[in-house]
Amino acid sequence: MKITLLKTIILAVSVFGIASSPAATILFTDTLPTSDVIRSNTVTTPTGNIQLRNYGSTPTSNNRWVGFGFSTTSAVSLDKITLFIYSDQVTATALGANMTISIVSLASLTASPSSPFSPLYSESAVVPITYGNENYMTFNLENSYSLAAGGNYGIILSFDSNATNRAINFTQATSGTGGQSGIGDTFYTADQGATYTNNTSTLNFVAQSVPEPSTTALLALVGGAAIAGIYRSRRRSAAV
Repeated sequence: MKITLLKTIILAVSVFGIASSPAATILFTDTLPTSDVIRSNTVTTPTGNIQLRNYGSTPTSNNRWVGFGFSTTSAVSLDKITLFIYSDQVTATALGANMTISIVSLASLTASPSSPFSPLYSESAVVPITYGNENYMTFNLENSYSLAAGGNYGIILSFDSNATNRAINFTQATSGTGGQSGIGDTFYTADQGATYTNNTSTLNFVAQSVPEPSTTALLALVGGAAIAGIYRSRRRSAAV
C-alpha cells in the first residue's frame, strides 16, 4: 500500500514535533539567559521589589498589573521575557494561575502606556503548579512578536483572576535608573490600565529574541533529513 509524501510528513511531524509551535509557557528557573539578548537589566539591589497581584474580594478590587519599558536598536522578534523573583516571594495561590503578558508601545522610556489600555499583542499562560525557590521566571511566547528598530516598548504582566494572597514579587534595580541605557521605568496600574504610576527603580529583566538563523537552520536541516529518511524507508518497504 502506497504511503504518500504528505502522509509521511504528517507522521514525521507527529513523531519529531517538527513545524509545530510550542504552547505559551511560564517556567521557573535558576539559569539566567545569556543568548539572543535584546535588552537586559541584571544589576539588583538588596531590597528593591514590586508586587504583581490580584487578591481582592473581586477580580478588580486589588488587581495590580506590573510592567517595564525598554528600547530596541534594530528590528527584532521578541521571544522570551525573564524576570527576577524577589526573595522567593511566590504565593501558593499564584501557582497554577493564568497570567497574561502584553506588549505595548511607549512614547519614551519614562512614559506610561497610553490610556485606555491598548496592547499591541498579548498572550496568556499558566504559572507552574510547583515552585522550588528558583530565582527567575521566564515567559516563553507561543508566537514571537516583531519589534521595530529604535522603538520604545513596554511589557505588562497581570493575573487573569483573583484569589486570596495571589501575588509574585519581582526585583528592581537602583532608583533613578529608568530612562537610561535603553531601560525604561517600572510602571504599574491598579485600575486595569486607566491610570499608571511610574517608578524610576527599574525592573530586573532579560528580553530575548528568537534563536539566531544559524541555529534555526540547523534544526530545519535535521528535521528535513529525518523526514527524507522516513520517506525513503517507506518507499523501499512499499516496493518489496
